Amino acid sequence: MEVLVKYLNIVDEIFSSDIGIFMFGGLIAAIVISICLKMTKKIIISEFISLLIYVLCEIGLNISADYMLGFVMLFVGICALGCVIGFIIGLIISVVLSKRRC
Repeated sequence: MEVLVKYLNIVDEIFSSDIGIFMFGGLIAAIVISICLKMTKKIIISEFISLLIYVLCEIGLNISADYMLGFVMLFVGICALGCVIGFIIGLIISVVLSKRRC
């Protein structure tokens, strides 16, 4: 676990502090957006975009030496990780609601 957390700075920060509240904000926003989209294809595309943003922030944190840029990448990466989880939950909710309507 230590080796994994060594390279995943955002995940390490979530487990070591209370900054996870930003992840909760991204989670709620993604669930609301995915329920409003109602199209599985758009929800999956949004999920992959959020995952791409998270991965880019994680890579940037390993490369960057600037403190302010690192803080911004940490904030955006945590929100993006919350969005990834939220879009997965929203996709499940959207599929269940669409089957219910038919």
